[in-house]
Amino acid sequence: DGYIDFMEYVAALSLVMRGKMEHKLRWYFKLYDVDGNGCIDRHELLNIIKAIRAINGNDNQDQSAEEFTNRVFDRIDINGD
Repeated sequence: DGYIDFMEYVAALSLVMRGKMEHKLRWYFKLYDVDGNGCIDRHELLNIIKAIRAINGNDNQDQSAEEFTNRVFDRIDINGD
């Protein structure tokens, strides 16, 4: 849309960041865990997927971001919490 929102900015910045992978992953997790509860919920994961797709220019995928998010949660969130 001609603008970069905060999440797109952060994702782009992360491509050029240096440091240990574990530190980067912890930083990303804290960034996307918007409510700070120590878990990534469906809405937060959806924001991650949308940001990644926007950066990669993959808006016309076989699955919508919502469908992909639901598929990930169905496979990973075993205990359903």
